[in-house]
Amino acid sequence: MSKMSTDLVRHALNGPTMGTRWSALFFAPAGFDPGPIREALQAAVDRVDEQMSTWKPGSALMRLNAAPVGAWCDLPGDLARVLHLGLAIGRASGGAFDIATGDAVAAWGFGPAEAAPAAIRAATGAPRRPAWECLDLDGRRLRKRAPVTLDLNGAVVIRAKSGEQTSVTDLVLRNSRRQGEAERPCRRDTDGGAVVEHRAGWS
Repeated sequence: MSKMSTDLVRHALNGPTMGTRWSALFFAPAGFDPGPIREALQAAVDRVDEQMSTWKPGSALMRLNAAPVGAWCDLPGDLARVLHLGLAIGRASGGAFDIATGDAVAAWGFGPAEAAPAAIRAATGAPRRPAWECLDLDGRRLRKRAPVTLDLNGAVVIRAKSGEQTSVTDLVLRNSRRQGEAERPCRRDTDGGAVVEHRAGWS
């Protein structure tokens, strides 16, 4: 039996990102074009990679890490928002969550380089100051008051799962409205970190 115009079709999108793959699952009526959503999602994860990757020497974050102490650095919007979030969580947690651990993260091999015992000893043995004591963040500008290496992986995950970023749901909603379709729930996933998003009033 042929599908009626009210039948929902399952759309499973995916693409490469940061050495793994992102995926998104949602349902829409027959005839819905998922192409614009796929393109928008790929652009979103590419933007995160370009701004916050610790694997790419040319990312905005790595350029920030390489900047000299005392120099003001201009930040792209997404990076600035994640930095503000990371510093706020650091203060609220009393340092239990801290984005100023890039040297330790790298020393243990969670990056492009292999784990290095000497670097681990140096990172774990050195006196540490929390990020909010080492950074001046003014809107979309930042300067370091002390040598520090930032790693934002934890803050990026928190921001993504809090729904504060442009979400799959928002992309589906915008494209659904453009195509004259109803709003539907959806699921998104990056390397096993799944989130189901649903708006009140959806069937």
